[in-house]
Amino acid sequence: MGKLTQKIARIAFGDIFGRGIGFITTIYLARTLGSEAFGMLTIGLSFLGYAIWVSDLGLLNIGAREIAKEPLKRIFRAKEIFLLKIILGIFVFGLSFLIVPTFEIPIEQKEIIQGFMYSLIPYALLMEWYYNGKQYFGKVAFSKIAHSSLYLVLVLFFVHSKEDLSMIPVAYAIGISFSAFVLGIYSFKENPFELPARGWAVIKDLFQSALTLGSGEFFKRMLQLLPPLLIGFLLSAKDAGIYGAAIRIIFIAMLIDRIFVHLLLPNLASQWIENVSMAKSNVQIVSRLLLLIGSILALGIAISSPLLIQWIYGNEYVLSAPVLSILTVFLFFTFLNSLFSTGLLAIGKDREYFNSSLFAGIISAAIMVLASTTGDLYLVAVSVAVSELVFTGFALFWFRKHVSLNILGKTTTTILIAAGLYYLSTNLEFYPILEAFGFSIILVPLLLIFRVINNNDLSWLIEKLKS
Repeated sequence: MGKLTQKIARIAFGDIFGRGIGFITTIYLARTLGSEAFGMLTIGLSFLGYAIWVSDLGLLNIGAREIAKEPLKRIFRAKEIFLLKIILGIFVFGLSFLIVPTFEIPIEQKEIIQGFMYSLIPYALLMEWYYNGKQYFGKVAFSKIAHSSLYLVLVLFFVHSKEDLSMIPVAYAIGISFSAFVLGIYSFKENPFELPARGWAVIKDLFQSALTLGSGEFFKRMLQLLPPLLIGFLLSAKDAGIYGAAIRIIFIAMLIDRIFVHLLLPNLASQWIENVSMAKSNVQIVSRLLLLIGSILALGIAISSPLLIQWIYGNEYVLSAPVLSILTVFLFFTFLNSLFSTGLLAIGKDREYFNSSLFAGIISAAIMVLASTTGDLYLVAVSVAVSELVFTGFALFWFRKHVSLNILGKTTTTILIAAGLYYLSTNLEFYPILEAFGFSIILVPLLLIFRVINNNDLSWLIEKLKS
């Protein structure tokens, strides 16, 4: 097994098992709580996501990027990053108990949100960024599995109806604390803080860099975190539950995207320093392969969405199927957006990443808020897909200043082919899973025929997996 294949296997092991166990927990909670209570849970997790952003800013990406370098070449040291994470985590934790009580929402929803805020402290202690930078993906994988497994066990033991909703944030906090503990145990052997912190002046510079990077990350996360809040406030908690059920299937499909991001950031960062021309060539190949991967996943899920929702969540969530089909467009563009935005971070273009995310975020926020005011859940889902396209477009605009990419025509061709196959599937009456599998297979030779990808791209991928 090649080194790249080993890295992919380790990341996939943690994400598939960790998030897979988490998805099982989601299924159990969705069926046990019902769509309205599940919607309240979805809203609470979205608030936690924003709180984690404030307590993290861009430190995770900065940490992974810096740790990938030789110790003496790092702009910021591991101890400085760790200290700032703790400071921000404690600050946001305290601030949340001043802000949340002012929200004009049901008391039960406030309690759920405040309960999730206790997870901020163990999140601050979590050293996943260090091990991602070192590319010790096996250790990160084990910590994710530990978190998800303990969370599932606690949920199964304590949550049996919607009356037990308040126990879920407690179980979540305990699970993430255990994950932080596991990575903390590993750190005794790794000695991550081999170089001392250099004082508050450096930490201040780190904060400014993290704020710039984190501001861009805020808008990027907005596509995942803002819709449930808008739906919960402007539509209903039940609609938030319907949307939450669909988007969680998309998140599972995005495991492949997460593997890609974890590999791209440290590898492109180091290759950009060693051999820029080779890095640019590899990015061009990867962009075409991502069109293939993203379109296969999106098409397969879109075709099989009614059956997937029925199997996973049951009859109460039948309205999630059209939402899921719409969100597959979001999934498709996510792969390209990850390449362009993560690529900017990998080559050290933090300011351009910020500009890209800022402009796209402002436009996308307006689109999603406007869609939410109509009270139409499906239109909100469409706005999320359109917003991801906006983010992808802005990221591509800035990334092409550094890497020449011939991607627009190929992307359009891919969309037209996939849309045509989806339309054909709606006029057939075969078993949905067989339709999804069959049309996904047909998509590959069509992309080869229309020169979206070529045999050299596939050979390059196979060679990389072997190397």
